[in-house]
Amino acid sequence: MKFAELFVILAIVFVFFGAGKLPNVMGDIGKGLKEFRKGMKEPEKEEEK
Repeated sequence: MKFAELFVILAIVFVFFGAGKLPNVMGDIGKGLKEFRKGMKEPEKEEEK
């Protein structure tokens, strides 16, 4: 992804959520990604058993 595209996406998110809610939104996105990665690894562990 190019830097300009990333900048536009971040600007839209900033306008939509505002500066006050932005840290909470980013924290929730991070938690969601962590759970997604964890879920992707769990079926592999079950197959090994």
